[in-house]
Amino acid sequence: MSPDPFSEFSFMKTKLIGFQDDFGSSTQQLHNQLLNARQEFQENINHLRYECLKIESEIDSLKLREAEIGHCKEREVTNLEDSKIKFKALQLKEENLILHKKTLNEGISALQKQVDIKQKQVHIHKQQILQNSELNLQEMLKFEKYLGLSIESIADDVLKFYFININPKDYQKEVTFILEIGNHYVVKDCQPTLEVCRVKEIEEKFNHRRDLKNFLKDMRNALKDKLIGF
Repeated sequence: MSPDPFSEFSFMKTKLIGFQDDFGSSTQQLHNQLLNARQEFQENINHLRYECLKIESEIDSLKLREAEIGHCKEREVTNLEDSKIKFKALQLKEENLILHKKTLNEGISALQKQVDIKQKQVHIHKQQILQNSELNLQEMLKFEKYLGLSIESIADDVLKFYFININPKDYQKEVTFILEIGNHYVVKDCQPTLEVCRVKEIEEKFNHRRDLKNFLKDMRNALKDKLIGF
């Protein structure tokens, strides 16, 4: 007796929703990274502002000391040369502190630019995931219906993919691989075992383009070639 098509569709839909949730989880991780970057940036800003206040306080103290030395010069003519040396040293220290303050301000600007760049990268990646999610769902339905694809979640952020309908001598023989999901997708435990260089090539292409359709095609073709000895 053939399986109920409505039950099969419901089962496939449940798995696809789970797969989409995994992509949503990846987006959430990127969002959390952005929040952490913002928090780290704010902490750095607060620290740099505190350093600036300390420098300003030291500059005020140096100016007060400079005034005191001026009075001492009038009262102690015999120590004039020594006072000049001290005064110059204080001036040099003040200049160094001002230069340090300038460097800190430049550091704040550099940190802001880094955060802006990271925000832009995360936004672009998030948009790519959202734009591809609907297409990925349609392609997954095609793969399950026509190419014998099935998917199993074997751990947090770890999926196992199964393909049948590959071996002309045994259409039920499975080929499999595991995909670790995160900021960088990793392909592991291919059965049959693939050459490392070919796995890396497919993996890098997927991480660069984030195109699930072509990734599944590439993996199926590689496993098929290995299975039937091409």
